[in-house]
Amino acid sequence: MIKGYAGRILEVNLSRRSFEYKPLDEETARLYIGGKGYGTRLLYDRTEAGIDALGPDNPLIFATGPHNGSAAVL
Repeated sequence: MIKGYAGRILEVNLSRRSFEYKPLDEETARLYIGGKGYGTRLLYDRTEAGIDALGPDNPLIFATGPHNGSAAVL
């Protein structure tokens, strides 16, 4: 596991009131470093072209990176 990451993703479905833990894709985390990069990649992979930005099928992603909560300043 990559240091600084929790090793999993929490997916919450508000319509069904359910949640599921999924494993972190380490290769993607290495390519798109940090919460912004990984979160942007997730958004790109899970969003169809032309989707309504405020529609119910558009994902809302909160992503933290490996430096979250540390004294590191980037």
